[in-house]
Amino acid sequence: MNGLANGAYGILEEGAVNGLQAGLDNGLANGLVNSDNSQINWQNIGAENWEKYRKQLIKFNQPIINDTLFTSAVTVSALTNQFIGGVVMTDGRVYLIPANITSARIYDPYKDTLITPTGTFGGSAAFVGGCLLKDGRVFLSPANSTSARIYDYVSDTLTTPTGVYPGANAFAGGVLMTDGRVFLVPLNNATARIYDTIRDTVFTPTASFGVGSNKYDRGTLLKDGRVLVYSRGGTGFNMRIYGNPNYIVNLNLSLSSYYNKY
Repeated sequence: MNGLANGAYGILEEGAVNGLQAGLDNGLANGLVNSDNSQINWQNIGAENWEKYRKQLIKFNQPIINDTLFTSAVTVSALTNQFIGGVVMTDGRVYLIPANITSARIYDPYKDTLITPTGTFGGSAAFVGGCLLKDGRVFLSPANSTSARIYDYVSDTLTTPTGVYPGANAFAGGVLMTDGRVFLVPLNNATARIYDTIRDTVFTPTASFGVGSNKYDRGTLLKDGRVLVYSRGGTGFNMRIYGNPNYIVNLNLSLSSYYNKY
């Protein structure tokens, strides 16, 4: 056993001090930890070490996930596309985004239960997808709706933030950017939208995505903070990458009262 696993094993068999030091020394030599022993240096490991490192993490080489498939006892109605997307909340439950249904649902994977939270929605593909905000609330991305929604599970309240959207399936989901804003992916719209959760404002970036039916319907946050926008396929449009390095938000402003709730 090498690296941290050797150290962890040493803690169990040879004493905490000697085992920990041996593990850190071996880990540093193998490029598994940073020079200050603060954390694992994943970037220097490489794919050939992933399995070895997995074993070091769990110490006893047991599988990380049991090879089982659980069938929930929860059922929902047969309405087509009643929910499109779900957001894992900070307490582990999943908020199901209502598309063709007038109320959301929250699924508890630990209790295998489904509840209906507060809030009435418009149906008719009003919302498609959403994301978890930095303060723990859920942002619902407008599709056919002309306004977004934000759900706060602590107070079980649904609010309508500032901003008017074009509707008509203009956007398909949102991507939480590193500064806490939400990038709305343009589906049937030539421009994206960015919702600023701190200032409660909606901004239209200058970048043009062109006009087309179901042009872009996916968005992914890249490691450098930019947003990759692409299609599920079949439309023949090039991918786009959005980034505005000149936009800087004072992240201290995001320490709102909501943080005290979670």
